[in-house]
Amino acid sequence: EETITAALKPHGYRIRPTESAKEPLQLDLKRLGGAIIIVLALYLFLKKVGFLTYSPELEGPTSLLAVFGIGVVAAFSSCTAIVGGLIAGFAASRAKQEEHLSFMKRIVPHVLFNLGRLLGFVVLGAVIGWVGQSLSLSSTANGVFVMGIAIVMIMLGTNLVGVFSRPVFSIRPPKFLANRVH
Repeated sequence: EETITAALKPHGYRIRPTESAKEPLQLDLKRLGGAIIIVLALYLFLKKVGFLTYSPELEGPTSLLAVFGIGVVAAFSSCTAIVGGLIAGFAASRAKQEEHLSFMKRIVPHVLFNLGRLLGFVVLGAVIGWVGQSLSLSSTANGVFVMGIAIVMIMLGTNLVGVFSRPVFSIRPPKFLANRVH
């Protein structure tokens, strides 16, 4: 264990003993209060600016442009967070392997990766939109769905911010899939 710890320490990692998971759950009120204040301030600011009161209608071209803009912002923010690490790792390994190649030859895999990702998102979005067009939720079912998603997002957010001494809620793939990935 000491050998592994010594090898990981220069890279900013450490091994946590399994006993720490058995510690009683503790709430960090400073972090929770800070997170609530930041979210509340952001909410009040966006409401004052009028951003939260805008409800686009899908009838006119201007409102479709607004929906497209919101989609682009959402895609960049979530996609960068999820795929950014993958691209950075891929770029770093490729840069070491192919130092001797020209810029144009080194950029080709990145362009192909992003084109494939873009095409995949377009196809998946079209299929989901096509299926979603035929589905219609009642207002009660929609409310329950939105509240469920909100609760999951709040739980994941408390884990990310570190409100509790250990993660309270995490989404993990089934073991038979996780074993294939590793």
